[in-house]
Amino acid sequence: MKKGFGLNASADPTARDALIVRKSLCDQIYEQLKSDIIHQNIAFGEKLVNREFQRKFNVSSTPIRDAINRLYQDGLVESITNSGARVVSLEPDFVIDVSNLLSILSRGAVDQIVRTRRLDDLVRRLDPIMARYDTVRSLDDYVQLDKEFHQSFFDCCGNQQLASVFEHYSVWTEILVRMAFFGRDDQAERIQQHERILKNAQSGDVILLREEVTYHYEQSAEWFAAHPETIGQRRTEEPAGL
Repeated sequence: MKKGFGLNASADPTARDALIVRKSLCDQIYEQLKSDIIHQNIAFGEKLVNREFQRKFNVSSTPIRDAINRLYQDGLVESITNSGARVVSLEPDFVIDVSNLLSILSRGAVDQIVRTRRLDDLVRRLDPIMARYDTVRSLDDYVQLDKEFHQSFFDCCGNQQLASVFEHYSVWTEILVRMAFFGRDDQAERIQQHERILKNAQSGDVILLREEVTYHYEQSAEWFAAHPETIGQRRTEEPAGL
């Protein structure tokens, strides 16, 4: 009998059963593969072979297939077959389109926040996030704060459908941030953009707030358009300058 991915055969059976209830084999494998793609331990365009993952995780084919199907729903894999799938190959047009879409969604969130008078809620969310930028010591630290900053707009907008669309694309937000971090030398400027967004929210200047949010995303789209060679490059080392 297969022990299963992530389970300790010598562990207490009760504790092991509790782990299975909390997180299934499919959940564990899905999260591991998703993380490997995001961190580019699995490259864009790389083939995912069902049998290889069965051996790696010591499981049957069912949780592998289920995990790959969830990655497909995330838009991270394509060309699913009985033998596996292939991680999407990133193209410049797709990356630019995603950046522009995130800009549109974020402007919509700002409009909803203003309309429902939740600007104070947004400030309360953003203020402690900005205060933590001084503690950034790694790319993972930076990515986490960036995610929290942009998620705050959708947590405060009061529109669940808008928030759901952003959540679906949030994995691409992280991927684009990680890709850009290796090629850009203006990270301090991007943090300053976050600071200006917060100041505009604090002052209640909704026109400048919307403009600054728009500029923040559009600048990313313009940068990727000017640097297509960075798109999809496999990067596993920690960038310098953190």
